[in-house]
Amino acid sequence: MPLPRALASRLRSTTFRRSVALVGLLTLPTLALSTSAVDELAFLDQALTSPVIAARLQASRARVAADGTHPALFQNPSVQGRHEEARGIAGATTDAVTASWTLELGFPGPVEGRAATLQAEAGEALRRAEVVDTVCTLRRGALDLWVANERQAAMDEGHARLDRLLRHLEALATAGDTSPYELDRARAADTIHQALHDKALVETEAIRSRLEGLTGTVWQDVDLLPLETPVLDAPPRDPLLAALQTEHSAAERSLVAARRAAVPDLNLFGGTRWDAPPRTTDRSRGWEAGASLSVPLFERNQVAIAEAQARLTDIEAEVTRRSAEVEAHVLAARRRVEALGPLPPPVDGLRLWQGALSRYEAGESSLEDLLRVTETVTTARIARAEAEQLRRAARLDLSCALGFFPEPSLQRLVEETLR
Repeated sequence: MPLPRALASRLRSTTFRRSVALVGLLTLPTLALSTSAVDELAFLDQALTSPVIAARLQASRARVAADGTHPALFQNPSVQGRHEEARGIAGATTDAVTASWTLELGFPGPVEGRAATLQAEAGEALRRAEVVDTVCTLRRGALDLWVANERQAAMDEGHARLDRLLRHLEALATAGDTSPYELDRARAADTIHQALHDKALVETEAIRSRLEGLTGTVWQDVDLLPLETPVLDAPPRDPLLAALQTEHSAAERSLVAARRAAVPDLNLFGGTRWDAPPRTTDRSRGWEAGASLSVPLFERNQVAIAEAQARLTDIEAEVTRRSAEVEAHVLAARRRVEALGPLPPPVDGLRLWQGALSRYEAGESSLEDLLRVTETVTTARIARAEAEQLRRAARLDLSCALGFFPEPSLQRLVEETLR
């Protein structure tokens, strides 16, 4: 049945005005991210040399130097001056200058020196662990900032689409070519999207603030390194585990040194003396010498030995715990990398949006369909960014668990920082 002439004329007029109004929406520009993004390698280089992190790494270097300081192999000698004067008929005077030196017969000094050397090696491994952990923390922060910026950019684009659609619907409503319901529905969608947009903005600033607290520098955005997969069957080179194992060797030497310190000490002394006979000032020169041996009858260095044994046991427990922890982290990260697979292809949001507008313009879909497409375009871009975040995080977790990075430039940066 043909439509009445007046109604058909009204529909043609409405469709024409709607088509004219929607032309501007088809040319909606794509919003760009901030142009102040920095390359991830440059970001890490600047962050590692920032005052906040550089001070911490400098403190670690000083601690390594302190731990590696060798104790003295022998005790210091002592010098003593003495004057004796006996009164009475047989009175006489004696002046003497003597020196004494204690020899530790257990010779714990060389063993303690070896323990200090091992402790310094453990300190270097701890420095490496700190640098690797710092790089991992910084990369996770950069990844969080990147995905937050991607999310915010998607929300910006979506909000711009909705805002322009709302302006055009208001123009159509003024001309009487759309219903108040459609205008109110678009306004409701725009209000909801504005709230989500504001939430994304606040979350982005919070992430940026946390990263600023780590480095002391404000970062707008970071261009991430290419997505690379670590060698899945590579053996772990966890620097913290290596440090604990070296500390275990140092603790064994310290226990040996504590036991050797319980061996008796030999005290040697001797010197020159001047004696004067009774009631004369004529002095004759002589000498004196002697030795004494400490007898560990009551104190046999029990406290130091017990403390060294307890420390050795504590480190053994830490080595066992860390070994299990590294193995668990590596296995979990490998499973995540393998399970996540390749990154899904991107969605052409502009083409999808233009197709939805064309269908709406032709009367083939409703405003509800158009608003759902608007939300889908935004959600799809955010979903892909989050999918990339998951894959990057899994690869980063595997690199951090293995203790090295597959990117040669990044591994070189770690080695340069340790120099």
